[in-house]
Amino acid sequence: MRYLLRAAAALGLSAALVGAPVAAETPISVGQGKPFKHKPSGIVVSADIAGGIPRGAVAQYDDKQLDVIVDYRSPGDTEVTTIFLFRNVTGDVPLWFDRIQQTVESGNKLGVMKLAIPPAAFTPAGQSNARGLRAVYGASGAGFTSSAAALTATGEWYVAVRESSKTLTPEQLQARLEQTFAAIQWPKEKVATPVAAAMTDCSKPLAQGEDAQPAPADTGSLLIASVLGGIVTNAPDKSEVVAPARWCRDPYKIDGAGVYRPDNSTDGYLIAFQDAGRGIWVGKNGIAGLLSSASEPTFMVESIDMDHRDGFTSFKTLPNVAQALWLAEKGARTYSSSTWGKNKNINISTDAIK
Repeated sequence: MRYLLRAAAALGLSAALVGAPVAAETPISVGQGKPFKHKPSGIVVSADIAGGIPRGAVAQYDDKQLDVIVDYRSPGDTEVTTIFLFRNVTGDVPLWFDRIQQTVESGNKLGVMKLAIPPAAFTPAGQSNARGLRAVYGASGAGFTSSAAALTATGEWYVAVRESSKTLTPEQLQARLEQTFAAIQWPKEKVATPVAAAMTDCSKPLAQGEDAQPAPADTGSLLIASVLGGIVTNAPDKSEVVAPARWCRDPYKIDGAGVYRPDNSTDGYLIAFQDAGRGIWVGKNGIAGLLSSASEPTFMVESIDMDHRDGFTSFKTLPNVAQALWLAEKGARTYSSSTWGKNKNINISTDAIK
């Protein structure tokens, strides 16, 4: 059973927004009784968890192991555990844990969920600080008694765990969750991962005005944005320690997605789809500001997937959420840039440089 729905590789919004799974699972062959090593990250997951529950299927939603699922099931499916590994291409642990919670609480095949143990930060076994978030639910209506969700990060990877049981109480399932994390071996980290804190609401809603008007074409900034990404907003001094953004939840409602803003920003936001790392960034084009002498900033819309980004026309003002969604589904892409692998490709539309 699939617990976390995956967004389309090309952000096919019609499917994503109704919660339909759109990316097929491709099996990954792993020898029976052998641990699974995730090649891109170096994370190793045991062949069994919690004292003997065996691993079942291992699969991916792409062809590069950038979005992987590892499944464990006890006899009769009395306990089902699923571990998800997916690349960190945007957001942070609080943001994507909030998306996981929204997915769990919106209704699923496990029955009705009632929060039993509220979200809290914790230190996953083998990690050095409280970088993870977890919550546990009581379940009813589908044979399950409890269900838990947790998310942590290491390097450029997120690791999510969903556990559900037909016999354990929420308190017992939380202890089982700790056993599951103990079955994961983490690679040595090069950069520290920040402590996590539960998501909070933004101080006030982001204003939704009229559709933004296109800005004059700027080929130079378009090319650099396709290389560096639209989320780059300035070029800090190398000696400067830049604190990570603290995201907040905007009240704008979208089926199967949420709107989040860095540091209560009023000039940028992320539309986060489902619960697996993909989304649409809308904000200032900082590269254009560095290259151009124009006093007025321009804004950009960029869809973000596990291995590439697609950019759209620059705008004079911040596009509203409905406009950004329309662009990502139906708009003409000005560039597409791969973000994974040694040989990265950049494609720029000929219409964008006329």
